[in-house]
Amino acid sequence: MNMKTKKRKIEEKINDVNPAEIKPENKEEIRKGIEKQMKWIIAFFVIVIIAVIIVYSIFTGAGRFDYIGLEFQKEKRGNVMFYLTQFPLTDDFGNVVSYLPTYFREDPRKTTRIVINGSIRLKESVALAAEKEIVEGCEDSILAATTLSLYLKQLGISSFGATTNKTAAEELKREYVSCDDTSEYSIVIFQLGNESRIDRNGDCYTLQINNCEMMNVTERFMLGVYANYKNLEI
Repeated sequence: MNMKTKKRKIEEKINDVNPAEIKPENKEEIRKGIEKQMKWIIAFFVIVIIAVIIVYSIFTGAGRFDYIGLEFQKEKRGNVMFYLTQFPLTDDFGNVVSYLPTYFREDPRKTTRIVINGSIRLKESVALAAEKEIVEGCEDSILAATTLSLYLKQLGISSFGATTNKTAAEELKREYVSCDDTSEYSIVIFQLGNESRIDRNGDCYTLQINNCEMMNVTERFMLGVYANYKNLEI
């Protein structure tokens, strides 16, 4: 008997089955069987969807963290890891009007080792001054000062370059500043120190730099400005 003959005989047997002859109890069993299969199929797809959501959340959230109310996102560019955050900018009534995207080079959670002695409350104008040894010896000095200047500008605070050396002030035609006179503006001074820290003396802020940690101390100072504005402890 060839395959065609076998197939024909099977079809004849199937056609001979009368649906009306199926007993009610058998129909109920078939219905329950179908419903059970459908439940398993639905449960399987639900589990798959939940698993996909969990895996997606893990991978997308792995590079995110919160610090003093700010969300930071890790972004690697080349061989350098950056930490992007959005500083909220508000109007005179405290309403958020826009956000200031800022890239940090250091994980802000790690710079907590840099102590801030005193809250940071800046006037509308700030003088930025750096010792000659820092400018010449630390390659990030210009970048740090520029980063801070741009940050302050976005906050509505003007800044200008200055020096704490009278001779250099005359040669470079820059403003000479001293912590003894902060009547017109706040002063931020970068100077070498045995440890990286930030000290406040009235409206004069000394950023002590150890091992040329210019960016670390500068970024810590920036966070200090924001923390004070939000009345937060860092």
